Amino acid sequence: MYWIRTFVKNINNNNSRIRCYFVLLPFTAFISMLLQAMRLPAPFLFGSMLAALLLTVRGGAIKVNTSVFAVAQGMIAVMVANQLPASAFGEFATGWMIFLFGTASTLIASTVIGLILQRSHLLPGTTGLWGSSPGGATAMILMSADYGADMRLVALMQYIRVIACLIVAIAIASYLGSSSGSNFHALTPSADFGPLSLHGLAIASIGALIGRWLKVSAGTFLVPLITAALAKTTLSLDLTLPTLIIMLANCLIGWAVGGKFTVDVLRHASRVLPVLILSASALIAICGGIAVFLVSACGIDPLTAYLATTPGGVDAIAIITMSSSADIHFVLAMQLARLFAALIVAPVVTALLSKHIDRAC
Repeated sequence: MYWIRTFVKNINNNNSRIRCYFVLLPFTAFISMLLQAMRLPAPFLFGSMLAALLLTVRGGAIKVNTSVFAVAQGMIAVMVANQLPASAFGEFATGWMIFLFGTASTLIASTVIGLILQRSHLLPGTTGLWGSSPGGATAMILMSADYGADMRLVALMQYIRVIACLIVAIAIASYLGSSSGSNFHALTPSADFGPLSLHGLAIASIGALIGRWLKVSAGTFLVPLITAALAKTTLSLDLTLPTLIIMLANCLIGWAVGGKFTVDVLRHASRVLPVLILSASALIAICGGIAVFLVSACGIDPLTAYLATTPGGVDAIAIITMSSSADIHFVLAMQLARLFAALIVAPVVTALLSKHIDRAC
């Protein structure tokens, strides 16, 4: 790793931001490709965050323009909205009680764990609530900063849980006799450099900038998300964005988050790491219990029930589900129901609980 140390030394010896990014780009590519080869979820988001973190603590100045950061959030919001399959509404209509129970119970469990973390004063502000929220990891990271949370520690908590969920899901899928264990490595998302959806690009860019102009909490994410979801369901617009643009948006967000880390933050994170791992394990175990209840009470097959309730990333769980015998429509419908519920409920619940706890203290 001599060449990496040489790159880092160049940051210390030169304060030029342009040269700093010349170091950051290949470093990000190297780490992201390594994570992708390991089949970890969101490799470019996590890889860019780790690259920016390592360079920042060594003296580099990693900053992302606020307008560019807002548009990157809009791109992710459109991607999330576009993941909602048409068949999901049929699943919601026929099994709304199951989806309501699965979504509500998971959100309640994550909120209780977040409250315990917040009352322990191990994490600043509302970090514990946002870090334990079982919505999309990127979405929770983006919205958390507007609600008094430390975005850096939220990112750490979210990815500890996502990676743990991925490992457990693969193990359970293999144990239950599916083909996930053998086929998962072959099912990696293909790079889509095809035609660009101008509708998706416009909603992502204009929606994010409008959200920023309105100065609404998390508006740069929520405005394009709601607009894209409405456009997809009512106008049947194609909002697909090429993988190259999504990769770039992930990198920009990762750099913005990673560039905010300091040596003091890392020291604090290392002290609370066992607690973060324990909280992630507790949420995974509780969701496993919810899956067991769905199996016994509703007759859902065990693999489908577990994959539907596990609090991991939607994209990673979709890959595992597609390589198994589980019901892909049910799993995605449950995952997306929880995702959108978390996006809507988490800001409200977090704001109310934070005010209540502040008064109690």
